[in-house]
Amino acid sequence: MEEIDQFKQLLGKQLREKRKQKGLSIQRVAEHAHTGTDHLGRIERGEKQPTAYTLSKLIDYLNMDPGVTLEIMNELKKHRPD
Repeated sequence: MEEIDQFKQLLGKQLREKRKQKGLSIQRVAEHAHTGTDHLGRIERGEKQPTAYTLSKLIDYLNMDPGVTLEIMNELKKHRPD
């Protein structure tokens, strides 16, 4: 699996976990992020990468650390072959 695919998977997983942890529906979060539920579902499954705007809206609404993307990149870097 390519690094970009791994990134999308990890980001989506974190977004979904945070949404569920807060007890929010996918509809409510999608509405706040100005996107559709189908698109948000694809983001959460790691099938699509959100735009910077959508990601910023999701991170804000879910009250996540804005450094989440850097944390994911650092995690992937640890497992990258030299």
